[in-house]
Amino acid sequence: MNGTYDGEDSCFNQCRNSPGVVNLTSANPRDTPNIALHSFFVGVSGEEDLQAVCEGMGYGIEAAFERIWPPKQVSSEAKMKQFAKDEARGHHASCTPPIGADDNPHAVLDSNFKVRRVDGLRVVGASIFPKIPGFYVVLGTYMASKKATDVIIAEAQAA
Repeated sequence: MNGTYDGEDSCFNQCRNSPGVVNLTSANPRDTPNIALHSFFVGVSGEEDLQAVCEGMGYGIEAAFERIWPPKQVSSEAKMKQFAKDEARGHHASCTPPIGADDNPHAVLDSNFKVRRVDGLRVVGASIFPKIPGFYVVLGTYMASKKATDVIIAEAQAA
């Protein structure tokens, strides 16, 4: 955050509409990819996400005994939106190339966590969900990893 505050309001809004991208920077799997979240980035969906965050900030301001964040000079709707764009940050960012049926063109994984058309590669992470699963993505990810463990062990024992 820009500045020092005695406290912090947390506004939990999982923006499901952000068209972020992850691009490889080289063929070396150890090189850090280029990650651009593009929060509040485009069109109607970006504006809807920004509006939802600003409404959440407004509820926090109303509920607080004393306004600490955002600063009192952030008073207009335009200033609130700019503040949200400048200060909002994500936690456990995720994407959605989900598990799904063979006839689903968006489903890159089968029900055994295997990447379609790629031998020997499985994905176990938040990206398997058709929609980002709420506020704390990691909880659903833990459950998916348990299921994937069971699937992988069962396949190994059957082989």
